[in-house]
Amino acid sequence: DYYSNPYLSQCSISNNTASSGGGMQCEVGSDPYLFECTVSGNQVAYDGGGLFCSDNSPVITDCTIANNVATQGGGLWCSYVSVPLVSGTQICGNTPNQIFGTWDDLGGNTVADVCQDPCPADVTHDGEVNVSDLLAVIAAWGPCPDCDEDVDANGTVDVTDLLEVIGNWGPCS
Repeated sequence: DYYSNPYLSQCSISNNTASSGGGMQCEVGSDPYLFECTVSGNQVAYDGGGLFCSDNSPVITDCTIANNVATQGGGLWCSYVSVPLVSGTQICGNTPNQIFGTWDDLGGNTVADVCQDPCPADVTHDGEVNVSDLLAVIAAWGPCPDCDEDVDANGTVDVTDLLEVIGNWGPCS
């Protein structure tokens, strides 16, 4: 909270509830460093569903801040001279807005209302596009009105779906 400077790496801060700062509340002189962290699914009554920043400048690098809910600043709420330094981070799917207040965009960020699937061809959700995904597409081949949208979103599993699997072959990043 006040005057703390934690270094958080490869962590997940998810599914919390609070009055503000559902994922993390940073105030007065607190300059935490978040690296490759996921802050998601947090819900607050007031401000800062993901992170609440007041009078500080956290460093946020290569993180995902997604699907958090607040009255303002679903992803980030930055006020009272707070200027988070954000790079390589995906901020998406937060309600009612992604970022409230000022922040310093150091590049490589994605800020969007809807989160992009980091591995759309990973039909089996095992973190890798491989033969299991290929076999799942082949097994669902043809008209498929009740298909899981991970296999196909348009109602027919066809060569387009097969090419997506082949084009994304390998580990998801």
